[in-house]
Amino acid sequence: MANTNKIEKAAVRAVDEYLDKCPKLESFINTNDKTPIWDGDIYVYKNDNHKNENFFARVPLQVKGTTIADDNTYRISREYLDSFKAERGTAFFKVKVDENSSKVFYALLSSKDIEDLLQQTTQTFKIDLNPVPSNPLDFEKELYAFAASRNSEKVENTSPKEIQKLVEGFEEIRGRLKEIKDMGARMELESSLDVIKNLKDESNEEKDTIGWRDKFYYHSRKAIDLAINNIEGYDFAELQFNLGNYLQEQKQYHLAEDYYLKSLNEYRKRSDIVNEAVTLNNLAVLHDKLALYDEAENEYNEALKIYCELAKTNRDAYIGEVAMTLNNLGNLHYNLTRYDEAEREHKEALKIYRELAMTNSDAYKEYVATTIDNLGELHRVLTRYDEAEKEYNEALQIRRELAKTNRDVYIADVAMTLNNLGILHKDLTRYTEAEKEYKEALEIRRELAETNRDAYIGDVAMILNNLAVLHALTNRNDKAEKEWEEALEIYRELAKTNRDAYIFYVAAALNNLGNLHRNLTRYDEAEKEFKEALKIRRELAETNRDAYIGDVAMTLENIAILQAVTYPIAVARGTAEEALGIYDELAKAYPQIWNRNVFKTLQLLEYLSE
Repeated sequence: MANTNKIEKAAVRAVDEYLDKCPKLESFINTNDKTPIWDGDIYVYKNDNHKNENFFARVPLQVKGTTIADDNTYRISREYLDSFKAERGTAFFKVKVDENSSKVFYALLSSKDIEDLLQQTTQTFKIDLNPVPSNPLDFEKELYAFAASRNSEKVENTSPKEIQKLVEGFEEIRGRLKEIKDMGARMELESSLDVIKNLKDESNEEKDTIGWRDKFYYHSRKAIDLAINNIEGYDFAELQFNLGNYLQEQKQYHLAEDYYLKSLNEYRKRSDIVNEAVTLNNLAVLHDKLALYDEAENEYNEALKIYCELAKTNRDAYIGEVAMTLNNLGNLHYNLTRYDEAEREHKEALKIYRELAMTNSDAYKEYVATTIDNLGELHRVLTRYDEAEKEYNEALQIRRELAKTNRDVYIADVAMTLNNLGILHKDLTRYTEAEKEYKEALEIRRELAETNRDAYIGDVAMILNNLAVLHALTNRNDKAEKEWEEALEIYRELAKTNRDAYIFYVAAALNNLGNLHRNLTRYDEAEKEFKEALKIRRELAETNRDAYIGDVAMTLENIAILQAVTYPIAVARGTAEEALGIYDELAKAYPQIWNRNVFKTLQLLEYLSE
């Protein structure tokens, strides 16, 4: 059985059949799930009567099929573990599939289990598995205890605005209960509606748990399904959209997609192109988060087409949505290094926002500043420094004006543009200006971090890193080392809970410290830092080559320079040649960015040949 799809279906079937023997469990596994991590969920009930009031917990699951010889382990990538951690644990199944039978192995991975695995510095992780118990009731007991522990895990917030919208929608359904002829269905729906309303009124502390969130989702899903099946002539598109939006806010991406798609289908049926465009935009954001970039691009383009058509007949109402979607597309294309498209989209968005700000400055001035700042960043990356400086200065002026009247909302944006200007002026060797801008930005970020550490401590680290670069360039090495070490400490702390977002910055800080220590002839420290940075950057490039391969080359170049004084020249030359091969590849696509790196590495190789 070599067909991957058949193997996966057989594996899912085996797990489903096993879980069906557990009276308190109900499995929902999608064999055609296109999200990369999750295959479905297990619902856990207090007893074998799967009524609403007996719902206890939801446990996400992942199923992997294999035809290789029995082995009580399975290797998964860091991406999987990060997602498991975000869900505060998961039920993981591996199924050995052959022509005649299937053997099921499992592991119940708690938050602590996942955290322990993530402490390793490997790209893949070995999960130890056990055969499922011969008596399914033994597994059921174990899963129930696992779910009870998971229920008490804390979550960041429960999206109160989205909850309020959902509750209002469900209360509208309550007014249609008398139309349901099936008394059992009516009572079950009313029960879920009561639970949803009561959950909404619970204290904030109770809402900050996985158990609360899963219970709210379970009863919302049940209520929608029951209402759709039993109430005729009612439009559920908005309710399904709001549930998708709530789940997206909660980063439950694999659950959100289904409700967006259902609401999108309903909006299309009734030719509601306005809500169709809104849903397409949300789907695009969702797919961007899931790294499904082709889907995201198609959805943004489809939404843009609709908004452009709407703006032809009602420009005042929809031209702002055109600009918003153009900006989203510009950000997507910038992140994919498709800079020509990104520039065109940001410029078109800016033109619209400037026009709107002329008649409604209060509403649109901040969007003007954001889009100008985006263009400044793009032009800085493309080394079009005069344009970038002009754009950053204009964005800063607008943001300072906004902060004068509403400091709490806009002061963080002031710091962002000051930091961007500092980077630009550093690149132009205007160090005095750069230092002044960095220091003001750092002061603002430290102030914000005092009251909201989670939101701003990463920005503190970023500006510390930038200041350290500047101080190293101006031979203030003691200051640079202190700043990089503080930045690295913060980034390591952040990467423990959100590796995807911060591991890139850990590598950058290590690379910079390596350069500093090499220049100070502290070679052992430098080598250790470079090696850790290179390992991280190679891992990142494996999953997104376009975004990270340039960083791999940069660290290789730095290592080659170090090796020139600590290893035989042949070793250094081999490392430099690998860096040059990458730079050559990048320069073919973006010569204006990478040609200078090619030239520098050629010079290094020439030196190593002497």
